[in-house]
Amino acid sequence: HPLIAGYAETAMEEFAWYKDVEPGEKSVMPGTYAVLGLGLVSTEYFPLLRLYMETVDTEHQSAQDGYAEAFIEAHGLTPDRMPVLVAILLGGSDSAKPVKSFVINTPDLADALLSELESKKDYERETVLYRIFGTRAKLAQSARKETPPMQEKLERLLAWYP
Repeated sequence: HPLIAGYAETAMEEFAWYKDVEPGEKSVMPGTYAVLGLGLVSTEYFPLLRLYMETVDTEHQSAQDGYAEAFIEAHGLTPDRMPVLVAILLGGSDSAKPVKSFVINTPDLADALLSELESKKDYERETVLYRIFGTRAKLAQSARKETPPMQEKLERLLAWYP
Protein backbone atom coordinates (compact mmCIF):
# COMPACT_ATOMS: atom_id res chain seq x y z
CA HIS A 1 0.00 0.00 0.00
CA PRO A 2 2.74 2.56 0.71
CA LEU A 3 4.11 2.08 -2.82
CA ILE A 4 0.67 2.57 -4.32
CA ALA A 5 0.24 5.73 -2.21
CA GLY A 6 3.60 7.00 -3.46
CA TYR A 7 2.51 6.36 -7.03
CA ALA A 8 -0.78 8.19 -6.46
CA GLU A 9 0.94 11.24 -4.94
CA THR A 10 3.27 11.41 -7.92
CA ALA A 11 0.57 10.73 -10.53
CA MET A 12 -2.11 13.17 -9.32
CA GLU A 13 -2.19 16.17 -11.57
CA GLU A 14 -5.13 18.52 -11.96
CA PHE A 15 -6.54 18.61 -15.52
CA ALA A 16 -4.61 15.46 -16.51
CA TRP A 17 -6.44 12.28 -17.48
CA TYR A 18 -5.89 8.58 -17.88
CA LYS A 19 -6.27 7.62 -21.54
CA ASP A 20 -8.40 4.49 -20.90
CA VAL A 21 -11.66 6.09 -22.11
CA GLU A 22 -12.72 8.78 -24.54
CA PRO A 23 -12.36 12.25 -23.00
CA GLY A 24 -15.47 13.16 -21.01
CA GLU A 25 -17.07 12.66 -17.61
CA LYS A 26 -15.80 9.07 -17.46
CA SER A 27 -12.23 10.32 -17.66
CA VAL A 28 -10.34 10.33 -14.37
CA MET A 29 -7.26 12.05 -13.04
CA PRO A 30 -4.15 9.87 -12.76
CA GLY A 31 -4.01 8.29 -9.33
CA THR A 32 -7.80 8.08 -8.99
CA TYR A 33 -8.07 4.31 -8.79
CA ALA A 34 -5.22 4.09 -6.31
CA VAL A 35 -6.47 6.86 -4.02
CA LEU A 36 -10.08 5.70 -3.95
CA GLY A 37 -8.97 2.16 -3.15
CA LEU A 38 -6.52 3.20 -0.44
CA GLY A 39 -9.14 5.46 1.14
CA LEU A 40 -11.29 2.39 1.75
CA VAL A 41 -8.44 0.29 3.16
CA SER A 42 -7.07 2.37 6.02
CA THR A 43 -7.36 5.64 7.91
CA GLU A 44 -3.64 6.02 7.19
CA TYR A 45 -4.58 7.21 3.68
CA PHE A 46 -7.17 9.81 4.68
CA PRO A 47 -4.72 12.72 4.16
CA LEU A 48 -4.04 11.46 0.63
CA LEU A 49 -7.78 11.09 0.03
CA ARG A 50 -8.40 14.66 1.20
CA LEU A 51 -5.60 15.96 -1.05
CA TYR A 52 -7.12 14.09 -3.97
CA MET A 53 -10.61 15.52 -3.33
CA GLU A 54 -9.14 19.04 -3.16
CA THR A 55 -7.29 18.48 -6.46
CA VAL A 56 -9.87 16.63 -8.58
CA ASP A 57 -11.46 18.55 -11.47
CA THR A 58 -15.10 18.43 -10.41
CA GLU A 59 -16.28 19.99 -13.67
CA HIS A 60 -14.85 17.25 -15.90
CA GLN A 61 -14.85 14.12 -13.75
CA SER A 62 -17.66 12.36 -11.92
CA ALA A 63 -16.19 8.98 -10.89
CA GLN A 64 -15.86 10.23 -7.30
CA ASP A 65 -19.55 11.18 -7.00
CA GLY A 66 -20.62 7.87 -5.46
CA TYR A 67 -17.56 7.44 -3.29
CA ALA A 68 -19.11 8.76 -0.07
CA GLU A 69 -21.45 5.74 0.08
CA ALA A 70 -18.53 3.30 -0.22
CA PHE A 71 -16.50 5.29 2.31
CA ILE A 72 -19.31 5.24 4.89
CA GLU A 73 -19.84 1.54 4.30
CA ALA A 74 -16.13 0.87 4.87
CA HIS A 75 -15.46 3.24 7.78
CA GLY A 76 -18.80 4.27 9.23
CA LEU A 77 -20.20 7.71 9.88
CA THR A 78 -18.53 9.06 13.00
CA PRO A 79 -17.63 12.56 14.20
CA ASP A 80 -13.90 11.97 13.70
CA ARG A 81 -14.52 11.05 10.03
CA MET A 82 -16.41 14.29 9.31
CA PRO A 83 -13.44 16.28 7.89
CA VAL A 84 -12.76 13.52 5.35
CA LEU A 85 -16.43 13.09 4.52
CA VAL A 86 -16.90 16.81 3.93
CA ALA A 87 -13.85 16.80 1.63
CA ILE A 88 -15.36 13.86 -0.26
CA LEU A 89 -18.67 15.69 -0.66
CA LEU A 90 -16.92 18.84 -1.86
CA GLY A 91 -14.95 16.73 -4.36
CA GLY A 92 -18.15 15.66 -6.11
CA SER A 93 -19.29 17.07 -9.42
CA ASP A 94 -22.26 19.42 -9.85
CA SER A 95 -24.41 16.44 -10.85
CA ALA A 96 -23.65 14.47 -7.66
CA LYS A 97 -26.76 13.30 -5.83
CA PRO A 98 -27.47 13.30 -2.08
CA VAL A 99 -25.80 10.46 -0.17
CA LYS A 100 -28.46 8.17 1.31
CA SER A 101 -26.23 6.71 4.02
CA PHE A 102 -25.06 10.14 5.25
CA VAL A 103 -27.54 10.66 8.10
CA ILE A 104 -26.97 13.31 10.76
CA ASN A 105 -28.95 11.77 13.59
CA THR A 106 -26.93 12.43 16.74
CA PRO A 107 -25.80 15.61 18.45
CA ASP A 108 -22.15 14.49 18.09
CA LEU A 109 -22.48 14.14 14.31
CA ALA A 110 -24.29 17.48 14.08
CA ASP A 111 -21.57 19.18 16.15
CA ALA A 112 -18.84 17.68 13.96
CA LEU A 113 -20.61 18.86 10.81
CA LEU A 114 -21.19 22.34 12.23
CA SER A 115 -17.54 22.56 13.23
CA GLU A 116 -16.36 21.44 9.80
CA LEU A 117 -18.65 23.83 7.93
CA GLU A 118 -17.78 26.89 10.04
CA SER A 119 -14.66 27.66 8.02
CA LYS A 120 -16.22 26.90 4.62
CA LYS A 121 -17.47 29.40 2.07
CA ASP A 122 -21.24 29.75 1.59
CA TYR A 123 -21.30 27.80 -1.68
CA GLU A 124 -19.30 24.98 -0.07
CA ARG A 125 -21.73 24.81 2.84
CA GLU A 126 -24.65 24.68 0.43
CA THR A 127 -23.00 21.86 -1.54
CA VAL A 128 -22.35 19.78 1.58
CA LEU A 129 -25.84 20.36 2.99
CA TYR A 130 -27.43 19.39 -0.34
CA ARG A 131 -25.37 16.19 -0.52
CA ILE A 132 -26.45 15.25 3.03
CA PHE A 133 -30.04 16.48 3.28
CA GLY A 134 -31.16 17.01 -0.30
CA THR A 135 -33.39 20.06 -0.34
CA ARG A 136 -33.60 22.83 2.21
CA ALA A 137 -37.19 21.76 2.85
CA LYS A 138 -36.05 18.27 3.89
CA LEU A 139 -33.55 19.73 6.34
CA ALA A 140 -36.26 22.04 7.73
CA GLN A 141 -38.61 19.07 8.10
CA SER A 142 -35.92 17.09 9.93
CA ALA A 143 -35.30 20.02 12.28
CA ARG A 144 -39.04 20.34 13.07
CA LYS A 145 -39.29 16.64 13.95
CA GLU A 146 -36.34 16.71 16.38
CA THR A 147 -36.22 17.72 20.02
CA PRO A 148 -33.51 19.80 21.70
CA PRO A 149 -30.54 19.78 21.49
CA MET A 150 -30.65 18.13 18.06
CA GLN A 151 -33.31 20.53 16.84
CA GLU A 152 -31.14 23.59 17.56
CA LYS A 153 -28.16 22.03 15.78
CA LEU A 154 -30.20 21.29 12.66
CA GLU A 155 -31.62 24.81 12.77
CA ARG A 156 -28.05 26.18 12.82
CA LEU A 157 -27.31 24.10 9.72
CA LEU A 158 -30.54 25.34 8.15
CA ALA A 159 -29.38 28.95 8.61
CA TRP A 160 -26.47 28.17 6.24
CA TYR A 161 -28.74 26.66 3.58
CA PRO A 162 -30.20 29.43 1.40
